[in-house]
Amino acid sequence: VASQNFGLLVYENGSFTGKSTELEQSNNAVVKYNYNATVLENDAKKASCWVYVRNVGICKYSYQSAKLKIVYPLLMEVKCMKLSADATLWLGTDEGLYAFDTNSNSLSENYLSNICTVTDILIDKKKEMWVTTDGCGIYKVLSGNKKAVPFSFAKGKQFVKSNSIWSLNEDVAGNKWIGTEYKGLTKFDGTNWTVYDTTNSALPNNNVLSLVID
Repeated sequence: VASQNFGLLVYENGSFTGKSTELEQSNNAVVKYNYNATVLENDAKKASCWVYVRNVGICKYSYQSAKLKIVYPLLMEVKCMKLSADATLWLGTDEGLYAFDTNSNSLSENYLSNICTVTDILIDKKKEMWVTTDGCGIYKVLSGNKKAVPFSFAKGKQFVKSNSIWSLNEDVAGNKWIGTEYKGLTKFDGTNWTVYDTTNSALPNNNVLSLVID
């Protein structure tokens, strides 16, 4: 569990009490335990978990050694992370989208042409990558490209009613569900768009900041 001030909490053997994990390689004795872990991404192939620690950088927790080590110092605020099949850890930050090579521990240039906060990253069933932003709409990262491209629709028109998009998920049928700020929830089946808000659904308000598929 990523926590504020208590760092990475590990719950073992069904315990309801989390154990705080020491942040190794930190020269600050206080930071070793009192750090802010904000984003986690599992890496099953390497039996580890990638952890973003605020004002520290990209860290890696080993399930075998139970140790958390700093891998890449980074001061940008990371909002989300997504690991792709080629061992690239995609970082959605408050400045844009970056690709972190977990084999060489190197960071790419910004995949967005403009500075914009990335709120969510989805790699769908077709292995296509979708990126949502706060204010700049939806982007896609096409294979081999070093820049993300805006996702436009019929005649360049985007049918999502807000460019402030906070969450994106895909259901078992391949439908994309898009959560926006102030403009409700949008469903995209690959062709058709359906908007759900307080006027036509049971949504309590039109702010959809997080999505989980049951």
